[in-house]
Amino acid sequence: MERINVFDARIEYGRPFLKPAPERTLAEEMRLADADEAVFVSRELFWLPPQRSIGIVNERTATTPGAWGVYLMLPAVAGETPPVETLAEGFAEHRIAGFTLGNDRYGVPYHPLMLKDELAACERLHIPLFYHRAGQLSFEFLCEIMEKHPALTVALSIDEEWPNARKLYPLMKAYEGIHLCLSEHVWMGAIEDLTAKFGASRLLYSSSHPRRYAGGTVLMVQNAAIPQEDKDLIFRGNLKRLIGGIGHD
Repeated sequence: MERINVFDARIEYGRPFLKPAPERTLAEEMRLADADEAVFVSRELFWLPPQRSIGIVNERTATTPGAWGVYLMLPAVAGETPPVETLAEGFAEHRIAGFTLGNDRYGVPYHPLMLKDELAACERLHIPLFYHRAGQLSFEFLCEIMEKHPALTVALSIDEEWPNARKLYPLMKAYEGIHLCLSEHVWMGAIEDLTAKFGASRLLYSSSHPRRYAGGTVLMVQNAAIPQEDKDLIFRGNLKRLIGGIGHD
């Protein structure tokens, strides 16, 4: 099979808390994930002070062609981070794809009121929220966010092996801004069913490298019984569109 040109919606990179620094560069990890472009989540976001982690993300995008970073979303009123509008001014320069959340690591309650201004700014500026459901993160919190900010764009990934369509499908039906990352959804017929119900424009190729093997998702999309133009959207077109819409009306 010929090599597929992909834009990966989620890879993980960086130094975990109290662990050694990575042996490989981000560029080397992207090559292992076989991704020409990738949105990476820096592990330092979840344990270093935000002022330092922002600089780390910016340094990595500056030295790694094709890499797009995300910043951690925290209440700006606390003074640890600038307002979303201020950070967004540098998104294009630093190749920032949006924000992610780390409420449990920073003691921020899981309630949209705690991030009201930040979420409203993301909704207004069309900034994607990369929401990874793991640990204490819940779909209830996501539902509360979407009820308050229905035009918000969310790239949703979860840490679950089983399809769990009974939980995901109602969410996608209720909130058109939810786009599903596919690295945890390798099951027979998934792509065809998701495309039929919600459209290929709502699906994002992702690998969750290095926790998961990228080849499984590539094969799942490439072998799906859907048109090639839909596969092209999933592999890179949809994520390009989401990032390209930041700041636009």
